[in-house]
Amino acid sequence: MNIGIAATYCELEGIDIDARDLQDRRKRIVENKRTELTVEQLLGMIDQHHLDTVYSFHWLRILVNSIPELSHLKSHVLMLFKSKAAKLQLSVQPTTLHPLASSGKNETVTTELKDALFDFLAQMGHTNADHDDRIVFAGGDGLTFQKMLELQRYLQFHHDPFQSLEILEPVLSLWHTEWTDLSRVFKTHWGNLMSMDPSTLGHSASKINRPSPTNLKKVDYYTAAELMYLILETRMLDCWRSVNCFYCKLLLTSLFRNHFKCSDIFDHFKTLADKKVLPEIEDLITSARQLPRTFLSTRAISFALDNILISSEWSELVPLGSQSQSSKVVKKAQIQDVIPKFPPKVRLSQRQRNRPDLRSLHDTQMATECLQTQ
Repeated sequence: MNIGIAATYCELEGIDIDARDLQDRRKRIVENKRTELTVEQLLGMIDQHHLDTVYSFHWLRILVNSIPELSHLKSHVLMLFKSKAAKLQLSVQPTTLHPLASSGKNETVTTELKDALFDFLAQMGHTNADHDDRIVFAGGDGLTFQKMLELQRYLQFHHDPFQSLEILEPVLSLWHTEWTDLSRVFKTHWGNLMSMDPSTLGHSASKINRPSPTNLKKVDYYTAAELMYLILETRMLDCWRSVNCFYCKLLLTSLFRNHFKCSDIFDHFKTLADKKVLPEIEDLITSARQLPRTFLSTRAISFALDNILISSEWSELVPLGSQSQSSKVVKKAQIQDVIPKFPPKVRLSQRQRNRPDLRSLHDTQMATECLQTQ
């Protein structure tokens, strides 16, 4: 087996060169402002309005991409993403790449990884005798990222920033981060193909005859991602079908009340197209803004875990579904777990019932009969 390491140098365009200054980084580490960071400050850094806009446009995108009668709105939705949802756009230009000479070193061996990194830095113009005190970003998969961090810990007592690799900033590649997160989702929410819980991925996969991943801890990326997004978009379409939109009730139009409460969303839009009463894009955008607040927010989770029979704005938005078969099975299993296993029921006389040990058995049997009756 051929073992080696390959690297490519990428030029970063449009960044402030002072942001890579090593002395400035040391100064900020000494200031230790991270100790003053609060959760409220982190939340304040999130542009919630922009996030809601992106969420609503994705709900709209799934609708127009799935309903043939709304296909004429695809270009308009794409325009919304490029205009109202755009933020901090990069200039449209290719990234300049410089493939470096590969190395025959083994990255799993710490000393060989060190030699390879110094070799790549030398090809970029950084040597022990001549190097810039500026940070160099080095990305890789999970193993490479971990090994680079370990190597920096081993070399931390070298006073020279080059020999200690202080100028190196290890970065976990985004694709590998996404793959790890995808595996986490499948491991947590898969269940199994025989599950009767409709909220699990395994239940949905069985309905479309998809096999279970061979390894839930590390799924095949493309197959798993395609399945996950298929299930996600299908469930979002079902939310479009069944939701009783709050804004629609304010509009008092029977058209949209029917649009959000129908048994088959495809037949419904086909009927609307035949009658030439398809909804306008503005009305769909208004409805799309409410959907993520109803189904994706942490507030919605709190409402769903609470008493859903209590009248509230959220309970008015979400129709109450029928009890799933899995809930009935779980409830029955819970009752069976609570009921102790006893020998055949015995008849106790009045004198025997007065005995503490036999009286407790009799009371337990009576409680068991009540549970079984319920």
